[in-house]
Amino acid sequence: EIFSGTKSSVVRRALGAGGRALAVKLPKFAGILGRELQPERRFGTELADQARLYGKVGGIFHTDELPGYGISEEETDKLRSTIGAAEDDAVVFVVGYKERAELALKAVVDRVNQAFQGVPEETRRALRDGNTEFMRPLPGAERMYPETDIPPIPITRDRLNRIRRKLPERPEQKVKRFIKEYHLSQNLASRISLSENVALFEEIVKKCRVDPTLVASTLEETLVSLRRDGVPVENLNKKHLEGTFKLLSLRKITKESIPQILSALARKPREKVEKILDELGLKAMPIRELEGLVSGIVDNNIEMVRG
Repeated sequence: EIFSGTKSSVVRRALGAGGRALAVKLPKFAGILGRELQPERRFGTELADQARLYGKVGGIFHTDELPGYGISEEETDKLRSTIGAAEDDAVVFVVGYKERAELALKAVVDRVNQAFQGVPEETRRALRDGNTEFMRPLPGAERMYPETDIPPIPITRDRLNRIRRKLPERPEQKVKRFIKEYHLSQNLASRISLSENVALFEEIVKKCRVDPTLVASTLEETLVSLRRDGVPVENLNKKHLEGTFKLLSLRKITKESIPQILSALARKPREKVEKILDELGLKAMPIRELEGLVSGIVDNNIEMVRG
């Protein structure tokens, strides 16, 4: 009845085609729908984008832009009065088939409610003037679907088996293997399995054939302790660590000297391990030389030994 004699060609044409005019009141929204968000694009424009997508309508009318579009001030006042809108309320109405108009208004209300939560996550289309417009909601995990533009790729059992053979070892599997194969404690196995040094650990153990527990504790405990003491352990690299354990495997150093050697290497990372040993006086004594030294000490103190 409000628009029965309207001069708006859009409204008149839609009503003449069997459409209906449905409206919704947006409390306290007067002036907000006409607020510009981008050049020449207002919040009402955003609502219209939603209405077009979900309701398949041509657009919406709202009181921030009325009277206008052939709709008179008298018709606007009647609309407000009929729907019970106060001066600070906004009214949105859609003209079209009832089902479509209802869907369009529901989309409008949903978008208004989203505005209270902030900027919604959505996909937007770039426009020629540099603005953007709503395109579709950003899909969540529950909305994901196979890529429709790519044909299905058959996955054979043979391919699955090849992939399975190349899968990395899971951490819990690695822990069990370290305990069984290297006789590490549960705690040390858990720590080294999740460490960035795990690959280096296995490489040193296999190359140098030294005690795995010593290697793991050096990488996970000794280096941490040195860092706390102000030693720049970030200067140590794979070559430094492998070289140190190689000397241990050759019995040229003792395990007790490892922290001292690594500390010196960290401070002089360009020096060779052998030179560091000379500077520290840590070279291991050959067995025969050691035996001779011990024998000499015993001979010089034979009376004490006999006594």
